[in-house]
Amino acid sequence: MDLYDKIFTESKKSKKLLYFKKYTGETSFCGYVLSFNSNTVQIQHFTRNGKSDGVITLRYSDVNYITVDNDYLKSIQYIIDNNALIDSEQSSTLPLDSSSNWVFNTLNEYKKDKSTLLGIEANGDWYVGFVNDVDDIFFSFTEIDRNGFVLDTSIYKLEDVSSIHINELESRRRLLLYNWHKSIN
Repeated sequence: MDLYDKIFTESKKSKKLLYFKKYTGETSFCGYVLSFNSNTVQIQHFTRNGKSDGVITLRYSDVNYITVDNDYLKSIQYIIDNNALIDSEQSSTLPLDSSSNWVFNTLNEYKKDKSTLLGIEANGDWYVGFVNDVDDIFFSFTEIDRNGFVLDTSIYKLEDVSSIHINELESRRRLLLYNWHKSIN
């Protein structure tokens, strides 16, 4: 039994997630093995949001490498197991602010709130995280990465913000992982 047979058999038996990186471009897939033979492997594919996304068949010759264990795979498994938490969107009760201080007022409403991640667009860049503090000119923001880890805490100008997203799917996904990491550390 070669190494592929061994890891594919384990994945098929226990539904253990594997990460397949193809030679071409950025193409990669995450899933568990449904079946395999001497030339191809068939996987149940999952998205970053833990949603089942069809069956993919890959030729071994197109696979650059296979990751069998890392933080990303553990995170995806946690998301799959807790997908209902991502799907349950809490509606925002924040009224539309038509004043020129809408950015300040919105960010101030979520200051020190660790139950909601905000998406912030500023100068064409996108950030997801928590608002720590806000004043008339600046706000302090702790950015959370795609895997739920704290990237950094930075100070931004209010005037640079062009949109604020509250409780969107990607933010709920990151919050789920952030809370999970906090609970295991």
